[in-house]
Amino acid sequence: MSRILILTGSPGKNGSTDNLAASFIRGAIAHNDIEVVSVSDYKVNPYIGCNYSFSRVKTECFQTGEVGKIYEKLKKTDILVIDNSDKNSESDSHLKAIMNRFNRSSQKSFPLKKLNLMSEIKGRITEDDLKKAYELGKTI
Repeated sequence: MSRILILTGSPGKNGSTDNLAASFIRGAIAHNDIEVVSVSDYKVNPYIGCNYSFSRVKTECFQTGEVGKIYEKLKKTDILVIDNSDKNSESDSHLKAIMNRFNRSSQKSFPLKKLNLMSEIKGRITEDDLKKAYELGKTI
């Protein structure tokens, strides 16, 4: 059994992003422990390119915020799924901030075996998109 963490980016609840994640979960739930985190619920300061973490012994970013809570979840995660559903083919700003912060040296402590990206290209989610998310979940 793998531990899966799904990061969703949309601040809207019960919309297309949540529907896509739910389809994935239906496919993956039988053999996995799954947690969904809506990153818009966390205060995450953006990465500012300072490389400060590389010069510190503990490699901790000097910025405050709640990214550490997400890092703690990632340390226990085998598979990270990023649910990047957006009508304009762009990541939500909350999700972008999280992904940019992954570039820090602290990511070395994430034992990820696999990374998947669920992304709606344009427009509304179709039944086909939901089926693809379900099938992706079944393969994990």
